[in-house]
Amino acid sequence: MSDPMHGIGRINGPLKIQPSSPEKSPRTGKAVTPGFERILDQEVARNQEVHFSNHAVDRLRSRNIQLTNMEVKNLNGAIQRVAEKGGRDSLVLMNNIAFVVNVPSRTVVTAIDNENLRQNVFTQIDSAVIA
Repeated sequence: MSDPMHGIGRINGPLKIQPSSPEKSPRTGKAVTPGFERILDQEVARNQEVHFSNHAVDRLRSRNIQLTNMEVKNLNGAIQRVAEKGGRDSLVLMNNIAFVVNVPSRTVVTAIDNENLRQNVFTQIDSAVIA
């Protein structure tokens, strides 16, 4: 079974480009250093993915919230829409789950399921989106 909690455990941090083991050329068998453009594209794509803080991972586990790859993709899209509007700290409501997200770092700070959603007050957010 695939991991339903895609991306959990990765916390956005400073951009670090680490040298990878060189690939071998299919023609010559010699080591080929990956191009700067390819490495840059990989890092940009990686930094466009949603990340989950340790606290959010704990909340997801304790509340038995499992996210499918499609839900992670939808969450990513919602965060992108908020980013385009200039949001910095947002409440994302999706499938009866509330996510508080730091938009610039694309990091889910916490997650709240439907049972715990009622009577909650969300502070220090500047935007909300229903995904």
